[in-house]
Amino acid sequence: MDSIFQGLPAILHQGQVQVHRHGEGIHLQTAFGLVVRYDFYHYVAVTAPPGYQGRLCGLCGNNNGKSEDDFLFPDGHPAPNAIAFGSAWKMPTMACEESCSEDDCPVCTEEKKKVFQKPNYC
Repeated sequence: MDSIFQGLPAILHQGQVQVHRHGEGIHLQTAFGLVVRYDFYHYVAVTAPPGYQGRLCGLCGNNNGKSEDDFLFPDGHPAPNAIAFGSAWKMPTMACEESCSEDDCPVCTEEKKKVFQKPNYC
């Protein structure tokens, strides 16, 4: 983070990145075709250009069109569950540490887990 605030709409890096409000959220688009939509609450949609098909990895999968092989650890092995999967992709930071212990972390109900594990969730 460079701690620079920019009002929207914003055109950055000579037009290479454009960000504007879209409905109740924002829409970011790069010159090479990456699109990020964020609703300011919890929903983020990332769309990569076709040239990146099958060349990506991470929380949103590998972009090969097959959802069954998206739930992988960084080493390519299948993750046993969502918590292990998400934790494996955490980036180390110098400014933040885990803010909760096992005893005081928010708990996802079984009902919510079923919803979040459906194929339409990234």
